[in-house]
Amino acid sequence: MKQPYSSDLTASQWQGIEKLIYVKRKSVWPLRRIVEAIFYLTKNGIIWRDLPDGFPPWQTVYWYFRKWSKDVTWILIANELTILHRLKVDKKPVPTVAVIDSQSVKNSSTATEQIGFDGGKLIKGRKRFLMVDTMAGPPVRAFVVD
Repeated sequence: MKQPYSSDLTASQWQGIEKLIYVKRKSVWPLRRIVEAIFYLTKNGIIWRDLPDGFPPWQTVYWYFRKWSKDVTWILIANELTILHRLKVDKKPVPTVAVIDSQSVKNSSTATEQIGFDGGKLIKGRKRFLMVDTMAGPPVRAFVVD
C-alpha cells in the first residue's frame, strides 16, 4: 500500500472532476493516479523526471498533462471546482464581481523577445494582470502582456 500524499484526491474530489476528463485511448494506469501525479508535481514544484515511485512513468503523466493543456480540460476542472466551492459557501455559482489588478515585472535575461515599458513606474519588461473572485479564491484568469 502506498503512502498517501497531501496532494492525493479524496473519493468525492475525484467524483467531482472525473466526469470532465475525456480520454479515447485505453491506459495501463488509472486516470485518477495520473491526475494525482500532476497535482503532486505542481504542488511540490519538482521536475517531471523526479516523480516518485508509485506514480505512472513521468512520460505518461507528461503526455496527459500536455493533452489536457491543449484542450479545455484544465479550464473545465478549474471552473467546476470554483462553482462547487461557491455553492458550498452559499454563493451564486458564477461570480458577479471580480477584482482586477496588474503588476509591472522586470524582464529576465531569457525573456527578451516581448518587452514593453511601463511609463508610470519606469520599468522595462512585462505587465501581468490577475482577475480574482471577490471570495479571494483561486484566480479566475491570469495573463501577461508586453
